[in-house]
Amino acid sequence: AIVNCTHVVTTRGGIMLLSTRDTLFRSDNNGASWRPVLHSWPPGLYPPCIDTSGTIFVVTVGKDLKVSTDQGLSWSSRSLVAMEFSSLAAAPDGSLYGYVWRGELFRSEDRGAVWTLVPRKGGTAPSYVTCMEFDPGGRLLVGDFYDGLFRIPADSIAWQQLRGSSLDQLWYPRYLAELAISDAGTLAVRTDRDALLYSNDGGRSWLLNPKRFFGSWGNPVLKGGRSDAFLTYTVDSVFISDDGAVSWRSRAPPDGPPHAVLQTRSGAILLGGSTGVFRSADGGRTFLPASASLGIHSV
Repeated sequence: AIVNCTHVVTTRGGIMLLSTRDTLFRSDNNGASWRPVLHSWPPGLYPPCIDTSGTIFVVTVGKDLKVSTDQGLSWSSRSLVAMEFSSLAAAPDGSLYGYVWRGELFRSEDRGAVWTLVPRKGGTAPSYVTCMEFDPGGRLLVGDFYDGLFRIPADSIAWQQLRGSSLDQLWYPRYLAELAISDAGTLAVRTDRDALLYSNDGGRSWLLNPKRFFGSWGNPVLKGGRSDAFLTYTVDSVFISDDGAVSWRSRAPPDGPPHAVLQTRSGAILLGGSTGVFRSADGGRTFLPASASLGIHSV
């Protein structure tokens, strides 16, 4: 049985990967069935990262980098030596970036074989990184739990903390817990105070969504979807936006409080609950069980 699901991602080929504390599962039929493809002992798998070529990278708590070039069917292992990455992100040019807990950014141009420290030339770097993504313009966005959102160009390293006067008024004293980018390039963040902010200009200005998302299990979860879609949830509702986090519609979850949510490239919505994975092909109006093949529970 699959328990304690932490992340779900979709590859460019439509393959879905679901990670737990110690196992990565693979599905090639939009989540209808799953099989284990990677194990970690001691338990500890960080979220999968996929580069522009389709190569999949997974960091383990044992400081190994697992690499797959065939969409998760087979894996090779590369030692990270003394580096303990908290986040990975793939740049549009095919390079790979890894952030170390102590506040250092590394770059690899050969799929993780060799890593080079990226020198910091200005600004205060984030220290407690919770999420990291590249926007469509090739700029690296880093979410820090305590200090908000940072941005750097892909070819330089002058950190810019995105907390101008407009953002300060909306942000403080909230902590950034989740960052998401839609396919259209809209940025959105959820905070630990049930608030959601979004930006349509690469983070230069922000708007506070008037809707409050009260109640989540653990850290707030926010996912960017196809076109300009976003998904999030609370203890009693799944929320879906099709217009860049401006307006939201709510749906009742099929299995009590949700634990995870994802939109596939085909537009289907996957939802994890206390008894498994559920799938909706009609925008969240109805959900059907999608994990009977492995007896998945508590996703």
